[in-house]
Amino acid sequence: MTSTKTRSFDLTRWAPWIEAEMAQRGVPGLAVAVVAGDAPTVSVGFGVTAVDEGQLVTGDTLFRLASVSKVVTTIALLRLVEQGHLELDRPIRHYLPELRLRRQANTERVTLRMLLSHTSGLSEGAIERPWRTERRAPEGLAAFVEEDLPRCPLVGGPGEMYFYSNLAFNLAGRAAEVVTGVPFARLLTEQALEPLGLARTVLDPTVAMTYPLAQRHRTGPDGRVVVRHDGGDDTGFHPAGYVFSTASDMSRVMRMLLGRGRLDGRRVLQPGTVEAMWSPQADVRLSRGLHYGLASLIEPDYKGVRRIGHEGVLRGYCAKLTFAPDQGVGVVVLYNHEYNEQPRFFTTRDRIVDRVFDELLGLPPGPVHPPTTPVTSAEAARVAGRYAKVLGPVVAELVANGTDLLLRYDGRTVPLRAAGPGLFAGPPTDEDLGALPWPRTPYVIDDHVSVGVASADGTPDLITVNGQPYRRIV
Repeated sequence: MTSTKTRSFDLTRWAPWIEAEMAQRGVPGLAVAVVAGDAPTVSVGFGVTAVDEGQLVTGDTLFRLASVSKVVTTIALLRLVEQGHLELDRPIRHYLPELRLRRQANTERVTLRMLLSHTSGLSEGAIERPWRTERRAPEGLAAFVEEDLPRCPLVGGPGEMYFYSNLAFNLAGRAAEVVTGVPFARLLTEQALEPLGLARTVLDPTVAMTYPLAQRHRTGPDGRVVVRHDGGDDTGFHPAGYVFSTASDMSRVMRMLLGRGRLDGRRVLQPGTVEAMWSPQADVRLSRGLHYGLASLIEPDYKGVRRIGHEGVLRGYCAKLTFAPDQGVGVVVLYNHEYNEQPRFFTTRDRIVDRVFDELLGLPPGPVHPPTTPVTSAEAARVAGRYAKVLGPVVAELVANGTDLLLRYDGRTVPLRAAGPGLFAGPPTDEDLGALPWPRTPYVIDDHVSVGVASADGTPDLITVNGQPYRRIV
């Protein structure tokens, strides 16, 4: 790590801008922590934990991490790999002989590496489970794998493509339970929370509520922001997204990763293990050249800087963790409003993150847009066709008209330009997310419509649109 020059960093001077954005978007509370080389962590809160009788948010206020939980889960699992309990490339059925997925090939061949890199063929897991009710018992993870998982649809074969999957991380967590004989909650504590010194990071909401806790919010029918009083918990999904933590605690996670596995003079992970987390395992096929490692979204070139991180959304909580391993800079942002109701605040959150990097590393200010060139007529003709969304009724059409390539959906048309081999991007829509023909997902890092083609030659069978897979139908 090339540590950035130690310097003071005052987040509070951004308070007028941040608080104005929060007020405009109805975000009650937000916490930010910044790591910059050897300087003390800067941790600041804005707003309140709840709109009705809430406390002021600080860097030690608990929020649910949503999918940033996957980073903490993966640290625990990789420690088990180092200890010899698990292997990244051994089929997961070796640990779970009774595993049943909907295709035999997936059942037999899916590995831990595939689970942690979203290449297992398992589906996302948010809308395909109408039979599932939330579970609170410690046995919930076992019940999920044994009862729910065999019914969940698959999107592809093992190792075929990237498809974001919460189910995969739950399956990985269950394998860890079985091989160690330790329930996942205790396992996470012993293998990650305690070694990292995360004093206020917990899974149990009844423990979280004993600390200052940011309540999740939604916008009511009358337009007012209100607390969601349906607490929500599911032990069957603990590995994928249910960890509670603070900005201060997550800064320690970043410091360990920036230290290539060392924290406070102690080794938590081996350097090679940390580097393996950042080794590209899957091409996300988005316009900024994103890849996914092991619970790590890899942005290879932010103004010349490699950034690693993760983000997450879960029913009234949003989180983002981003760090530059070669410069020793990192930032985490946590807040408590429904993403689906306020996707525009994602732009504010991303700009907080980008401004930290720009200022600390002396980078040019402003958003990054991918460089594009006109599409050749041959490439436009090669990829043209109609594609149906995997696990969905949506149909997308790529239309070639000479050197023009157009993406059509629901009566709208987006012109595309080449952003790299087999990669196409629409025009930027920084100020108006509503103009996107697809709802932005928490796994899309910029505000462009992106189309990726899986095959470099011939007529492609598979494309991705904003990271979601579509298969050719015509």
